[in-house]
Amino acid sequence: MTFGVTGPNNRVTTTVASFLGNLPELLGVLQREGDKTLVVVSFQGSKYVQFIVRDEIFAEVVSNTFLDGDEGLTVFQEAVLRELDFSAPCAPNRPNWYYVERTASNCLVISAKIATVLLHIFNCAPNDVVTIQTWKG
Repeated sequence: MTFGVTGPNNRVTTTVASFLGNLPELLGVLQREGDKTLVVVSFQGSKYVQFIVRDEIFAEVVSNTFLDGDEGLTVFQEAVLRELDFSAPCAPNRPNWYYVERTASNCLVISAKIATVLLHIFNCAPNDVVTIQTWKG
């Protein structure tokens, strides 16, 4: 897989299906590179997931701190995040739902969790467009 750093002010677009299909490999490549890399993936409205990849993979799912009105996560959606082993937000240092994967071989595990978030919590369709930004931090 070829990986390009967009920088914080540039973006690439793809579909949800393509992003999810390539996510395990993307996370593996980033982890092997060893540099701290930030990946932000934006969906409809204000919803996003983001990853900080170093020796471990730190994944975040947007919380109601950053979502207004109808975009907000329901109590049921938050319960699903808990079932997926995401930790609840704790302001001010961790305002989003988060999950830490410390084993590089578990890129498939975190990718499956993110697929559940996108398809069943954010209700994205496979052909929905996502915007991706990546940069070294």
